[in-house]
Amino acid sequence: MAQFFEASANGGPARLRHLERCWQHICDLDPMILRARQLRSRGSLPQAASLEQELLPLI
Repeated sequence: MAQFFEASANGGPARLRHLERCWQHICDLDPMILRARQLRSRGSLPQAASLEQELLPLI
């Protein structure tokens, strides 16, 4: 985290490289959250609960 602030203060290529490394570790949770909501609204409560349990460590 300190690297980010240092890179931000300096700006330029170092900051960009740091952000690119961070983005490689980000996964898109929106589709999974929407799927859990869809399952819940359709009455598939066990499946929705299972998916929500999978998301808990990530959120």
